[in-house]
Amino acid sequence: ECDRVTDAGVGQVARLAALTSLHLCWCDCVTDKGVKSGLASLALLETLGLSGCRQITDAGVKCLVGLSALQALDLSNCDQV
Repeated sequence: ECDRVTDAGVGQVARLAALTSLHLCWCDCVTDKGVKSGLASLALLETLGLSGCRQITDAGVKCLVGLSALQALDLSNCDQV
């Protein structure tokens, strides 16, 4: 669990251009804004775990469509998706 990670923290992840795997499970403070600013530009991302991120909606997931390397996406327990 990472319940203290916020959109600002996720935004800093965008600097890690070579990142291939990220798990942010149960980060209740991460929203669609964090997905858009921090994750949507990670072109090499293959695995993304967002299980339990209850503030993420369909709009946030839509921001991920450009991640062509993405092979695994966990959205279980994301109540708004």
